[in-house]
Amino acid sequence: MIPARIAQALAPWLFGICLDMFGIKALWLSSTIGLGATLVLFTIPLVTNRQR
Repeated sequence: MIPARIAQALAPWLFGICLDMFGIKALWLSSTIGLGATLVLFTIPLVTNRQR
């Protein structure tokens, strides 16, 4: 739980650094990371509860 809070606290700061370094391309970087995470979530197999 603590690592997630640290990541959430650092995210705006890191995105600001990306904006300074890459400019508008930082939005593409952010979009690509989000799309990649979504695609990875779609590869996780669904587990259904089967009653015997």
